[in-house]
Amino acid sequence: MEATPFGIDVDSLKHDLENCCSVIKVSDLHVWSIAPNKNIMTVHLISKEHSCCYNEAQEVAKKYKI
Repeated sequence: MEATPFGIDVDSLKHDLENCCSVIKVSDLHVWSIAPNKNIMTVHLISKEHSCCYNEAQEVAKKYKI
């Protein structure tokens, strides 16, 4: 069953995404567990510099095992 993974603090995740370089706004953040140890995330990020934002967002996702 799809649900927010146990142990992932979505508020902290959003905060970390907001602190990525050039991020102006984080919205529509959703995190699911689709299988054991298989987490996914969707998020809308508005940024000034897309490549920097994309790379940092990937690192944040890895930190949260997404």
